[in-house]
Amino acid sequence: MTERMAGFGVEADGILKRLKGLVGRKPAADFSPAPASLHVLYETLGLTFPGFDGATNPQAAVRKALQAGLRRYAEAGAVRTPAWPFQRLYDAVLEEFSTGRFQGTWFNAVHRIGQRCGNEPRDFVERIQNAGSRARKAARTALKTQLLETRLQSQLLEPAVELVSGAGAMFLPEERDAAATDLANAARNAAFVPARAMEEIVDDLAQSHARSEEEGKPPAKLIETVHRLLDAMEAGVWIFWPGAATIVAVPLP
Repeated sequence: MTERMAGFGVEADGILKRLKGLVGRKPAADFSPAPASLHVLYETLGLTFPGFDGATNPQAAVRKALQAGLRRYAEAGAVRTPAWPFQRLYDAVLEEFSTGRFQGTWFNAVHRIGQRCGNEPRDFVERIQNAGSRARKAARTALKTQLLETRLQSQLLEPAVELVSGAGAMFLPEERDAAATDLANAARNAAFVPARAMEEIVDDLAQSHARSEEEGKPPAKLIETVHRLLDAMEAGVWIFWPGAATIVAVPLP
């Protein structure tokens, strides 16, 4: 077991090597390779590639959907709900992004069925989980994922605050912060952030490797799909909203 856990496995180590190659990258001056790289990713996933729209920043990328969701919410009566006052606002905005098919297909393509049973020794389980945690930390450190997501949340809050403030009497003064936060959260949760996906992938692969090399390598299709996403990251795609009709992408902020 000690020998097996010396590394994260060929697949996870290879992905981490490519991730480390992205360290210190600056926003791509030329974003033109982005559509082609995403087209290949969609083909690998068996999805039809929709239209593409490259935005200069996250604020510009989400403004249209935020406006449409806010309008939909208003037309439905701007109803508040008891436990979560602006749940319907959140849902209306999320529906505008219509990202479910891509997200679901991606998840099914890259997440393996857990290889565990209920009677495994605790120390064995802890070592497996530790392998995944260390691999995830290595990816997070390389990609600065926490900083990226903190910055993204702040950027998405800007147009949300502006739209809520401009909605007039739809929101009481004391409601505006909560409404803007829910608008921004909907936009953030609709986004596909490759850095976050890479953390999850290397965690899964490292745990699988640590569990038992004899159970076989991950499917080749899984690894190919992951590397096509890495290609997109190298082309400058670090955040995108995979809509049904249009992919809206932004380069590394």
